[in-house]
Amino acid sequence: MENRLALIYNGLNISWFGIFVAVGCLVGMFIAAILRKIQRQPMSDVFICTAFGVPLGLFLSRCFYCVFSLSEFSGIRQIVDLTNGGYGLYGAIFGVFLSAFISSVLFNMDNFGGLLDCMAVGGTFAITIGRFATGFTGSELGYEVNFSIMAVYDEAHDLHTFAVYMLDGILEAVIFLVSLCFFIFCIRKGKSEFIGGKTALVMLALHGTNQVLADSMRADALKLGANEFIKISQIVGIVSCVAVLIYFIVSSVKMNKFTLKYTVSIILMLLCIVLGVLAEYRVGNGNYISKHLVMLGAMLILCVMTIHYGSDIVIKTRQEQPSV
Repeated sequence: MENRLALIYNGLNISWFGIFVAVGCLVGMFIAAILRKIQRQPMSDVFICTAFGVPLGLFLSRCFYCVFSLSEFSGIRQIVDLTNGGYGLYGAIFGVFLSAFISSVLFNMDNFGGLLDCMAVGGTFAITIGRFATGFTGSELGYEVNFSIMAVYDEAHDLHTFAVYMLDGILEAVIFLVSLCFFIFCIRKGKSEFIGGKTALVMLALHGTNQVLADSMRADALKLGANEFIKISQIVGIVSCVAVLIYFIVSSVKMNKFTLKYTVSIILMLLCIVLGVLAEYRVGNGNYISKHLVMLGAMLILCVMTIHYGSDIVIKTRQEQPSV
């Protein structure tokens, strides 16, 4: 399936994917601005951050893709040709983080963590739109399946392939809603200067678990190694999730005393990682979908644990805030 174009004018090709991504980013920016207003901070912070974030995100996402796809390019000219090849989402996420940091330093913005929270929620909306729009590019498809629901028909080979981008988009939409609810929860439970950055960490962890699942189902994921066995986004995703979860657990332990709950949580976290690895390497028999149900369950448990400990930190932090 080729990239579907919306407009061709004087050699300029504009795709439907590009249009939807642009609209998603625009709406996401305004969502972030509204959330910044809820924090009682200037909405202009978000617009300034976006001004840095767009070029930084584009550059770093391109770098992320090219670093792990050098075999696709024959020279620098092909690398700098933005229409040749793809982009890595984690590069864009890091670009937004850098843009928030640069904006905060240059313009003396208050509450750097709070700004990250706003950008994370708005950015997740843009990611959601981008995932669904991937259907116009013919990428983010899975392997052959024997059903037609959430599948794309390949006329050339007379078979259906799983439309990973649909599932990915649905899960990202859920992550957007959960991140938004967590943001509101943080605002209601305490001052944003004390809990800034927690929503961004929750979003990063949830997105990481989604990438573990989605890239496992993809047939065109970025891979690493001589046998192209390791999928890049899966590694980055699970490391991000586990790092955030460990940070939340350690922070929670500092606010409470170490109990059996934390021991069980650590064991459960390790068990979920093992189950995810076993599911990825197709241990046991089963069809394409059932093999991923174990991985889905493991990732959901990690998500629930992350939200639980993140919420616990927010509540405890509120109790420790100095009274005015």
